[in-house]
Amino acid sequence: STELNPKRHPGAMRNVNNPLPEDLQVAMIKTLGDVSKKILVDQARELCKYLHSRKPPMEEDEEHALVSRIREEVTEELNVKLEDLNDSMREHYKKVIASKVEQIAKQRKYNWQQIDFTRHKGLQYMVARSAREYAINYQVLKELKTRFQYTPKTFFDFGSGVGSVLWAAESLWGTSLKEVFAVDASSHMNDIAREMLTHSDRKHLKNVLFQRQFLPMSNSPKYDVVVSSFSLLELPSVGARLETVLNLWNKTGDFLVLIEFGTMAGFKVITEARDFLLWGMRKKSAQSCMKGHVVSPCPHDKKCPLQSSEESSKPCNFSATFTSFPQKPLTKKELYSYVILKKGSRPANDSHWPRIIRPVLLRHKHAICRMCTPEGKFSEVIFTPNKHGKATFRCAKQSKWGDRLPMSIQDLPNDSETNLEVHNLQDTERDVTTNTADQVFHDAVK
Repeated sequence: STELNPKRHPGAMRNVNNPLPEDLQVAMIKTLGDVSKKILVDQARELCKYLHSRKPPMEEDEEHALVSRIREEVTEELNVKLEDLNDSMREHYKKVIASKVEQIAKQRKYNWQQIDFTRHKGLQYMVARSAREYAINYQVLKELKTRFQYTPKTFFDFGSGVGSVLWAAESLWGTSLKEVFAVDASSHMNDIAREMLTHSDRKHLKNVLFQRQFLPMSNSPKYDVVVSSFSLLELPSVGARLETVLNLWNKTGDFLVLIEFGTMAGFKVITEARDFLLWGMRKKSAQSCMKGHVVSPCPHDKKCPLQSSEESSKPCNFSATFTSFPQKPLTKKELYSYVILKKGSRPANDSHWPRIIRPVLLRHKHAICRMCTPEGKFSEVIFTPNKHGKATFRCAKQSKWGDRLPMSIQDLPNDSETNLEVHNLQDTERDVTTNTADQVFHDAVK
Protein backbone atom coordinates (compact mmCIF):
# COMPACT_ATOMS: atom_id res chain seq x y z
CA SER A 1 0.00 0.00 0.00
CA THR A 2 1.14 3.58 -0.59
CA GLU A 3 2.80 5.13 2.42
CA LEU A 4 0.74 7.79 4.18
CA ASN A 5 2.02 11.31 4.63
CA PRO A 6 1.74 11.37 8.44
CA LYS A 7 0.98 15.10 8.61
CA ARG A 8 -1.60 15.12 5.82
CA HIS A 9 -3.19 11.69 6.11
CA PRO A 10 -6.80 11.37 4.84
CA GLY A 11 -8.28 11.35 8.36
CA ALA A 12 -6.54 14.59 9.41
CA MET A 13 -8.99 17.42 10.07
CA ARG A 14 -6.23 20.06 9.85
CA ASN A 15 -8.04 22.36 12.24
CA VAL A 16 -6.41 25.78 12.36
CA ASN A 17 -7.31 29.16 13.82
CA ASN A 18 -10.49 30.46 12.17
CA PRO A 19 -10.61 34.15 13.09
CA LEU A 20 -13.74 36.19 12.43
CA PRO A 21 -13.40 37.47 8.83
CA GLU A 22 -12.49 41.14 8.48
CA ASP A 23 -15.79 42.17 6.85
CA LEU A 24 -17.66 40.75 9.87
CA GLN A 25 -15.36 42.57 12.29
CA VAL A 26 -16.16 45.85 10.51
CA ALA A 27 -19.88 44.95 10.46
CA MET A 28 -19.84 44.24 14.21
CA ILE A 29 -18.33 47.64 15.05
CA LYS A 30 -20.96 49.34 12.84
CA THR A 31 -23.80 47.28 14.38
CA LEU A 32 -22.66 48.17 17.92
CA GLY A 33 -22.98 51.85 16.98
CA ASP A 34 -22.44 54.26 19.86
CA VAL A 35 -22.97 51.68 22.66
CA SER A 36 -20.07 51.85 25.16
CA LYS A 37 -17.65 49.09 24.06
CA LYS A 38 -16.00 48.86 27.50
CA ILE A 39 -19.28 48.30 29.37
CA LEU A 40 -20.45 45.85 26.69
CA VAL A 41 -17.21 43.83 26.85
CA ASP A 42 -17.51 43.56 30.67
CA GLN A 43 -21.15 42.47 30.41
CA ALA A 44 -20.25 40.03 27.62
CA ARG A 45 -17.64 38.41 29.87
CA GLU A 46 -20.29 37.81 32.56
CA LEU A 47 -22.76 36.46 29.98
CA CYS A 48 -20.06 34.10 28.66
CA LYS A 49 -19.48 32.68 32.17
CA TYR A 50 -23.23 32.29 32.68
CA LEU A 51 -23.70 30.46 29.36
CA HIS A 52 -20.79 28.12 30.10
CA SER A 53 -22.36 27.15 33.44
CA ARG A 54 -25.79 26.56 31.86
CA LYS A 55 -27.47 23.19 32.36
CA PRO A 56 -30.76 21.80 31.05
CA PRO A 57 -33.79 22.55 33.25
CA MET A 58 -34.48 19.86 35.87
CA GLU A 59 -37.24 17.43 34.93
CA GLU A 60 -39.98 16.52 37.42
CA ASP A 61 -38.57 13.05 38.16
CA GLU A 62 -35.10 14.57 38.80
CA GLU A 63 -36.65 17.06 41.24
CA HIS A 64 -38.50 14.26 43.08
CA ALA A 65 -35.27 12.22 43.32
CA LEU A 66 -33.38 15.26 44.65
CA VAL A 67 -36.04 15.99 47.29
CA SER A 68 -36.07 12.30 48.37
CA ARG A 69 -32.28 12.30 48.81
CA ILE A 70 -32.39 15.53 50.83
CA ARG A 71 -35.23 14.20 53.02
CA GLU A 72 -33.14 11.12 53.84
CA GLU A 73 -30.13 13.31 54.71
CA VAL A 74 -32.17 15.65 56.93
CA THR A 75 -33.94 12.79 58.74
CA GLU A 76 -30.60 11.06 59.36
CA GLU A 77 -29.03 14.30 60.62
CA LEU A 78 -31.89 14.97 63.07
CA ASN A 79 -31.46 11.39 64.30
CA VAL A 80 -35.12 10.86 65.19
CA LYS A 81 -37.40 7.94 64.45
CA LEU A 82 -40.81 9.41 63.68
CA GLU A 83 -42.57 6.14 64.50
CA ASP A 84 -41.23 6.31 68.09
CA LEU A 85 -42.73 9.76 68.75
CA ASN A 86 -46.17 10.72 69.99
CA ASP A 87 -48.58 12.43 67.58
CA SER A 88 -47.79 16.06 68.47
CA MET A 89 -43.99 15.51 68.42
CA ARG A 90 -44.26 13.60 65.15
CA GLU A 91 -46.18 16.49 63.55
CA HIS A 92 -43.61 18.97 64.91
CA TYR A 93 -40.68 17.01 63.43
CA LYS A 94 -42.48 16.50 60.12
CA LYS A 95 -42.79 20.29 59.81
CA VAL A 96 -39.12 20.78 60.78
CA ILE A 97 -38.02 18.21 58.18
CA ALA A 98 -40.27 19.67 55.45
CA SER A 99 -38.97 23.19 56.11
CA LYS A 100 -35.30 22.07 56.05
CA VAL A 101 -35.84 20.00 52.89
CA GLU A 102 -37.44 22.96 51.11
CA GLN A 103 -34.58 25.26 52.18
CA ILE A 104 -31.81 22.87 51.01
CA ALA A 105 -33.66 21.96 47.78
CA LYS A 106 -33.81 25.67 46.85
CA GLN A 107 -30.02 25.89 47.18
CA ARG A 108 -29.28 22.69 45.27
CA LYS A 109 -31.89 22.84 42.55
CA TYR A 110 -30.61 24.30 39.29
CA ASN A 111 -32.64 27.43 38.67
CA TRP A 112 -33.00 27.37 34.87
CA GLN A 113 -34.42 30.54 33.36
CA GLN A 114 -35.25 31.49 29.80
CA ILE A 115 -32.91 34.26 28.60
CA ASP A 116 -34.82 37.29 27.39
CA PHE A 117 -32.83 38.47 24.37
CA THR A 118 -33.54 42.20 24.25
CA ARG A 119 -31.47 44.24 21.78
CA HIS A 120 -28.88 45.03 24.47
CA LYS A 121 -28.64 41.36 25.53
CA GLY A 122 -28.31 40.44 21.84
CA LEU A 123 -25.38 42.84 21.43
CA GLN A 124 -23.79 41.35 24.58
CA TYR A 125 -24.18 37.90 23.03
CA MET A 126 -22.63 39.08 19.76
CA VAL A 127 -19.58 40.45 21.59
CA ALA A 128 -19.33 37.40 23.88
CA ARG A 129 -19.85 34.60 21.39
CA SER A 130 -19.42 35.63 17.72
CA ALA A 131 -15.70 34.89 17.34
CA ARG A 132 -15.99 31.60 19.30
CA GLU A 133 -19.08 30.33 17.53
CA TYR A 134 -17.88 31.30 14.07
CA ALA A 135 -14.68 29.24 14.61
CA ILE A 136 -16.63 26.23 15.93
CA ASN A 137 -19.36 26.33 13.26
CA TYR A 138 -16.75 26.73 10.51
CA GLN A 139 -14.72 23.80 11.84
CA VAL A 140 -17.73 21.47 12.09
CA LEU A 141 -19.28 22.43 8.72
CA LYS A 142 -15.88 22.24 7.00
CA GLU A 143 -15.96 18.47 7.55
CA LEU A 144 -19.00 18.23 5.24
CA LYS A 145 -17.07 20.08 2.54
CA THR A 146 -13.68 18.37 2.85
CA ARG A 147 -14.63 14.82 3.85
CA PHE A 148 -17.75 14.45 1.70
CA GLN A 149 -16.94 17.01 -1.02
CA TYR A 150 -20.43 18.29 -0.23
CA THR A 151 -22.00 21.54 -1.43
CA PRO A 152 -25.51 22.33 -0.15
CA LYS A 153 -27.93 24.52 -2.08
CA THR A 154 -30.47 24.92 0.73
CA PHE A 155 -29.67 25.49 4.40
CA PHE A 156 -31.75 25.69 7.62
CA ASP A 157 -30.48 27.27 10.85
CA PHE A 158 -32.48 26.76 14.07
CA GLY A 159 -31.74 29.24 16.87
CA SER A 160 -29.78 31.39 14.42
CA GLY A 161 -28.96 34.16 16.92
CA VAL A 162 -26.74 36.87 15.42
CA GLY A 163 -25.92 34.63 12.43
CA SER A 164 -22.59 32.89 13.16
CA VAL A 165 -23.70 29.60 11.53
CA LEU A 166 -24.74 31.44 8.38
CA TRP A 167 -21.44 33.35 8.21
CA ALA A 168 -19.53 30.05 8.42
CA ALA A 169 -21.75 28.41 5.76
CA GLU A 170 -21.30 31.42 3.46
CA SER A 171 -17.52 31.41 3.99
CA LEU A 172 -17.44 27.74 2.95
CA TRP A 173 -20.02 27.62 0.14
CA GLY A 174 -20.59 31.21 -1.00
CA THR A 175 -23.04 31.68 -3.86
CA SER A 176 -23.77 27.92 -4.06
CA LEU A 177 -26.31 28.61 -1.28
CA LYS A 178 -29.60 29.36 -3.04
CA GLU A 179 -31.98 29.40 -0.06
CA VAL A 180 -31.21 29.95 3.62
CA PHE A 181 -33.93 29.72 6.29
CA ALA A 182 -33.12 31.04 9.79
CA VAL A 183 -35.32 30.71 12.89
CA ASP A 184 -34.79 32.60 16.14
CA ALA A 185 -37.47 33.35 18.74
CA SER A 186 -35.96 36.79 19.45
CA SER A 187 -36.93 39.50 16.95
CA HIS A 188 -34.01 41.57 18.31
CA MET A 189 -31.54 38.79 17.43
CA ASN A 190 -33.05 38.58 13.93
CA ASP A 191 -32.62 42.36 13.52
CA ILE A 192 -28.96 42.21 14.63
CA ALA A 193 -28.31 39.30 12.23
CA ARG A 194 -29.73 41.32 9.32
CA GLU A 195 -27.77 44.44 10.28
CA MET A 196 -24.57 42.37 10.38
CA LEU A 197 -25.20 41.19 6.81
CA THR A 198 -26.08 44.73 5.65
CA HIS A 199 -22.79 46.09 7.06
CA SER A 200 -20.68 43.17 5.75
CA ASP A 201 -19.67 42.02 2.27
CA ARG A 202 -22.22 39.19 2.42
CA LYS A 203 -24.87 40.68 0.16
CA HIS A 204 -25.60 37.31 -1.49
CA LEU A 205 -26.46 35.75 1.88
CA LYS A 206 -28.81 38.63 2.68
CA ASN A 207 -30.58 38.13 -0.66
CA VAL A 208 -31.25 34.40 -0.13
CA LEU A 209 -32.10 34.65 3.60
CA PHE A 210 -35.60 34.07 5.05
CA GLN A 211 -36.04 34.79 8.77
CA ARG A 212 -38.82 33.59 11.08
CA GLN A 213 -39.43 33.66 14.85
CA PHE A 214 -41.05 30.22 15.01
CA LEU A 215 -40.00 26.78 13.82
CA PRO A 216 -42.34 25.72 10.96
CA MET A 217 -44.13 22.47 11.87
CA SER A 218 -44.38 21.27 8.26
CA ASN A 219 -41.86 18.61 7.12
CA SER A 220 -41.58 20.18 3.69
CA PRO A 221 -39.65 21.60 2.07
CA LYS A 222 -36.55 19.64 3.04
CA TYR A 223 -33.21 21.44 3.40
CA ASP A 224 -29.87 19.93 2.34
CA VAL A 225 -28.24 20.87 5.66
CA VAL A 226 -30.09 21.60 8.92
CA VAL A 227 -28.14 23.04 11.87
CA SER A 228 -28.88 23.71 15.54
CA SER A 229 -25.88 25.41 17.11
CA PHE A 230 -25.93 26.35 20.83
CA SER A 231 -29.74 26.28 20.91
CA LEU A 232 -30.88 23.01 22.55
CA LEU A 233 -29.88 24.11 26.08
CA GLU A 234 -32.22 27.09 25.62
CA LEU A 235 -35.29 24.83 25.40
CA PRO A 236 -37.42 24.45 28.57
CA SER A 237 -37.69 20.64 28.88
CA VAL A 238 -36.52 17.28 27.56
CA GLY A 239 -39.86 17.00 25.72
CA ALA A 240 -39.30 20.34 23.96
CA ARG A 241 -35.74 19.31 23.03
CA LEU A 242 -36.74 15.93 21.57
CA GLU A 243 -39.73 17.39 19.73
CA THR A 244 -37.46 20.05 18.17
CA VAL A 245 -34.78 17.50 17.22
CA LEU A 246 -37.40 15.28 15.54
CA ASN A 247 -38.83 18.29 13.69
CA LEU A 248 -35.32 19.24 12.48
CA TRP A 249 -34.58 15.65 11.38
CA ASN A 250 -37.85 15.61 9.41
CA LYS A 251 -36.74 18.82 7.65
CA THR A 252 -33.33 17.34 6.78
CA GLY A 253 -32.55 16.40 3.18
CA ASP A 254 -28.98 15.18 3.75
CA PHE A 255 -27.20 16.29 6.94
CA LEU A 256 -28.38 17.29 10.44
CA VAL A 257 -25.72 19.09 12.52
CA LEU A 258 -26.16 19.60 16.29
CA ILE A 259 -23.57 21.63 18.25
CA GLU A 260 -23.44 22.54 21.95
CA PHE A 261 -20.98 23.66 24.63
CA GLY A 262 -18.20 21.17 25.39
CA THR A 263 -19.42 20.92 29.00
CA MET A 264 -21.11 17.88 30.59
CA ALA A 265 -24.46 19.68 30.10
CA GLY A 266 -23.78 20.32 26.40
CA PHE A 267 -22.56 16.75 25.86
CA LYS A 268 -25.64 15.42 27.69
CA VAL A 269 -28.13 17.15 25.35
CA ILE A 270 -26.12 16.07 22.27
CA THR A 271 -26.13 12.39 23.35
CA GLU A 272 -29.79 12.67 24.33
CA ALA A 273 -30.64 13.88 20.78
CA ARG A 274 -28.35 11.28 19.16
CA ASP A 275 -29.79 8.39 21.23
CA PHE A 276 -33.34 9.55 20.56
CA LEU A 277 -32.96 9.75 16.77
CA LEU A 278 -31.10 6.42 16.51
CA TRP A 279 -33.75 4.80 18.73
CA GLY A 280 -36.46 6.23 16.44
CA MET A 281 -34.66 4.87 13.37
CA ARG A 282 -34.58 1.37 14.89
CA LYS A 283 -38.31 1.32 15.66
CA LYS A 284 -40.19 -1.11 13.40
CA SER A 285 -42.79 1.59 12.75
CA ALA A 286 -40.10 4.03 11.53
CA GLN A 287 -40.75 5.29 8.01
CA SER A 288 -37.95 5.16 5.45
CA CYS A 289 -37.54 8.97 5.67
CA MET A 290 -36.55 8.48 9.35
CA LYS A 291 -33.60 6.24 8.43
CA GLY A 292 -30.12 7.64 8.86
CA HIS A 293 -26.73 7.15 10.50
CA VAL A 294 -24.10 9.09 12.43
CA VAL A 295 -21.18 10.36 10.35
CA SER A 296 -19.30 12.46 12.91
CA PRO A 297 -17.66 12.40 15.37
CA CYS A 298 -18.75 8.81 16.13
CA PRO A 299 -17.75 6.11 13.60
CA HIS A 300 -20.78 4.00 14.70
CA ASP A 301 -24.50 4.09 15.56
CA LYS A 302 -24.15 2.27 18.88
CA LYS A 303 -24.49 3.75 22.34
CA CYS A 304 -21.78 6.30 23.19
CA PRO A 305 -19.06 4.33 25.05
CA LEU A 306 -18.36 7.35 27.28
CA GLN A 307 -21.79 6.88 28.86
CA SER A 308 -20.93 3.45 30.22
CA SER A 309 -17.26 3.53 31.15
CA GLU A 310 -14.78 4.92 33.63
CA GLU A 311 -14.55 7.88 31.22
CA SER A 312 -18.21 8.78 31.85
CA SER A 313 -17.26 11.71 34.09
CA LYS A 314 -15.75 13.49 31.07
CA PRO A 315 -17.67 14.77 28.04
CA CYS A 316 -16.80 13.87 24.45
CA ASN A 317 -15.67 17.27 23.26
CA PHE A 318 -13.33 18.92 20.77
CA SER A 319 -11.40 22.16 20.58
CA ALA A 320 -11.62 25.09 18.14
CA THR A 321 -9.08 27.91 17.94
CA PHE A 322 -10.26 31.50 17.52
CA THR A 323 -8.99 35.06 17.86
CA SER A 324 -10.95 37.17 20.33
CA PHE A 325 -12.84 40.14 18.89
CA PRO A 326 -13.80 42.95 19.57
CA GLN A 327 -11.77 42.35 22.73
CA LYS A 328 -7.97 42.58 22.57
CA PRO A 329 -6.95 40.06 19.86
CA LEU A 330 -5.70 36.93 21.64
CA THR A 331 -5.56 33.37 20.29
CA LYS A 332 -7.85 31.23 22.44
CA LYS A 333 -9.49 27.81 22.42
CA GLU A 334 -13.13 26.87 22.96
CA LEU A 335 -14.51 23.38 23.65
CA TYR A 336 -17.66 22.07 21.96
CA SER A 337 -19.63 18.82 21.61
CA TYR A 338 -21.40 17.93 18.38
CA VAL A 339 -22.96 15.23 16.25
CA ILE A 340 -23.65 15.04 12.50
CA LEU A 341 -26.26 12.60 11.18
CA LYS A 342 -26.86 11.77 7.53
CA LYS A 343 -30.07 10.54 5.91
CA GLY A 344 -30.03 6.99 4.51
CA SER A 345 -28.22 3.80 5.49
CA ARG A 346 -24.52 3.65 6.24
CA PRO A 347 -22.73 2.80 2.95
CA ALA A 348 -21.10 -0.65 2.75
CA ASN A 349 -17.78 0.94 1.74
CA ASP A 350 -17.78 3.35 4.72
CA SER A 351 -14.23 3.84 6.00
CA HIS A 352 -14.06 2.11 9.39
CA TRP A 353 -11.63 4.53 10.97
CA PRO A 354 -11.60 5.31 14.68
CA ARG A 355 -11.91 8.94 15.87
CA ILE A 356 -9.35 10.40 18.31
CA ILE A 357 -11.50 11.85 21.11
CA ARG A 358 -8.82 12.98 23.57
CA PRO A 359 -5.55 14.91 23.03
CA VAL A 360 -2.79 12.57 21.74
CA LEU A 361 -0.18 11.95 24.47
CA LEU A 362 3.39 12.00 23.12
CA ARG A 363 6.03 10.14 25.14
CA HIS A 364 9.57 8.94 24.39
CA LYS A 365 9.24 6.61 21.36
CA HIS A 366 5.52 6.08 21.83
CA ALA A 367 2.25 7.91 21.22
CA ILE A 368 -0.97 7.22 23.13
CA CYS A 369 -4.23 7.62 21.19
CA ARG A 370 -7.60 7.43 22.97
CA MET A 371 -10.22 6.65 20.36
CA CYS A 372 -13.87 5.90 19.68
CA THR A 373 -13.96 2.81 17.45
CA PRO A 374 -16.46 1.61 14.80
CA GLU A 375 -17.45 -1.15 17.26
CA GLY A 376 -18.71 1.50 19.67
CA LYS A 377 -15.83 1.05 22.12
CA PHE A 378 -13.46 3.48 23.84
CA SER A 379 -9.95 2.21 23.04
CA GLU A 380 -6.56 3.39 24.19
CA VAL A 381 -3.71 2.28 21.94
CA ILE A 382 -0.02 2.85 22.66
CA PHE A 383 1.74 3.14 19.29
CA THR A 384 5.45 2.35 19.04
CA PRO A 385 7.72 2.15 15.94
CA ASN A 386 8.86 -1.38 16.92
CA LYS A 387 5.38 -2.80 17.31
CA HIS A 388 3.52 -1.00 14.51
CA GLY A 389 6.20 0.07 12.05
CA LYS A 390 7.55 3.56 11.49
CA ALA A 391 4.84 4.75 9.07
CA THR A 392 1.94 3.82 11.40
CA PHE A 393 3.76 5.24 14.43
CA ARG A 394 4.46 8.54 12.64
CA CYS A 395 0.83 8.75 11.53
CA ALA A 396 -0.38 8.29 15.14
CA LYS A 397 2.25 10.71 16.46
CA GLN A 398 1.29 13.47 13.99
CA SER A 399 -2.46 12.98 14.49
CA LYS A 400 -4.43 15.46 16.55
CA TRP A 401 -7.45 15.41 18.82
CA GLY A 402 -10.52 15.24 16.51
CA ASP A 403 -8.75 13.43 13.64
CA ARG A 404 -9.87 10.08 12.28
CA LEU A 405 -6.99 7.60 12.31
CA PRO A 406 -6.79 5.98 8.82
CA MET A 407 -6.46 2.38 10.01
CA SER A 408 -8.56 -0.36 11.51
CA ILE A 409 -8.01 -1.12 15.20
CA GLN A 410 -8.45 -4.88 14.56
CA ASP A 411 -5.53 -4.82 12.11
CA LEU A 412 -3.12 -3.66 14.80
CA PRO A 413 -0.87 -6.27 16.44
CA ASN A 414 -2.16 -7.05 19.90
CA ASP A 415 -0.29 -8.98 22.55
CA SER A 416 -0.04 -8.83 26.30
CA GLU A 417 3.33 -7.05 26.37
CA THR A 418 3.66 -3.45 27.48
CA ASN A 419 4.22 -1.99 24.00
CA LEU A 420 0.56 -2.14 23.05
CA GLU A 421 -2.47 -1.93 25.23
CA VAL A 422 -6.02 -1.96 23.95
CA HIS A 423 -8.65 -1.28 26.60
CA ASN A 424 -12.12 -2.00 25.27
CA LEU A 425 -14.61 -0.68 27.74
CA GLN A 426 -17.93 -2.43 28.02
CA ASP A 427 -20.67 -1.29 25.69
CA THR A 428 -24.15 -2.27 26.70
CA GLU A 429 -26.53 -1.00 24.07
CA ARG A 430 -29.51 0.53 25.69
CA ASP A 431 -32.62 1.79 24.00
CA VAL A 432 -33.85 5.23 24.91
CA THR A 433 -37.08 3.98 26.41
CA THR A 434 -38.18 7.09 28.21
CA ASN A 435 -41.87 7.88 28.26
CA THR A 436 -40.96 11.28 26.81
CA ALA A 437 -39.31 9.76 23.72
CA ASP A 438 -42.28 7.45 23.15
CA GLN A 439 -44.70 10.34 23.59
CA VAL A 440 -42.83 12.56 21.10
CA PHE A 441 -42.81 9.82 18.45
CA HIS A 442 -46.45 8.94 19.13
CA ASP A 443 -47.47 12.59 18.67
CA ALA A 444 -45.35 12.89 15.52
CA VAL A 445 -46.99 9.99 13.71
CA LYS A 446 -50.56 10.90 14.74
